[in-house]
Amino acid sequence: MFNLDVDYILKGLSPTQTEVRQDSVIKMKGFLKLLTPLFVLMSKFSKNDAQAQAHAKLKELAEAEYRTVS
Repeated sequence: MFNLDVDYILKGLSPTQTEVRQDSVIKMKGFLKLLTPLFVLMSKFSKNDAQAQAHAKLKELAEAEYRTVS
């Protein structure tokens, strides 16, 4: 169906702050490759930003872990 490669790059800004950057590459296979332009348009115009929600949850979990360790 597709290959998904995701890299998270963490950069320490200070002892209590870390910046996270996500690089993603999706390679469609077979029939889905033909539908890629449709998926791109649907993603751009979607009101539901799954990426922002995932980053918010990741931030929340990281901050909660930091509080329990400190």
